Amino acid sequence: SDDPTIDGDGDGDFENEKDATMVVIGDMVLLDSVMTVLDIDEDDLIEAEDILKYSVTITNMGTKEAENLVFVSQSLPSELIYQTNSIYVNGENQTDVEADDKAEYDLLDNQVVVNLDTLNKGETVKVEFQTKIKSTVADLTLIEVQGYVDSDNSAKEYTDKDGNDVNGDNPTTVVVGNS
Repeated sequence: SDDPTIDGDGDGDFENEKDATMVVIGDMVLLDSVMTVLDIDEDDLIEAEDILKYSVTITNMGTKEAENLVFVSQSLPSELIYQTNSIYVNGENQTDVEADDKAEYDLLDNQVVVNLDTLNKGETVKVEFQTKIKSTVADLTLIEVQGYVDSDNSAKEYTDKDGNDVNGDNPTTVVVGNS
């Protein structure tokens, strides 16, 4: 419900509610994409030279297949270095070379591009890639990463850090020097 006084999941937190009454009307593609980040060393502290693994979960919640689906990271922030051959699609390693497989790292635009072809209604695909925080990045530096998914027959959908459409499509963030 869109009613802010309803605690749909019963956890007592009214701020984290997703709209459980979403209804797709008509024959259309409805994409959702959530991007999360994990510090690979798992020490609960984001530091310079840490490796960060970004995971993007893309779901077609519509009633029609998404055709020529593509995921594109926006240009990676200057604080990050892309880690060679770190792109995975549904657990399968991809190369960084255009037209070699589904994915590429575009060095000129400093972005990850993944061609996902078709995503059927109700299907989900997971894209992962890794970056390294440059050694010169100071503590308390905010790093924001966002991307988008698009297809021939859908609207562009930006990644969201929390999957809550009510608060908008927000970039995935880390703060160097914070846990």
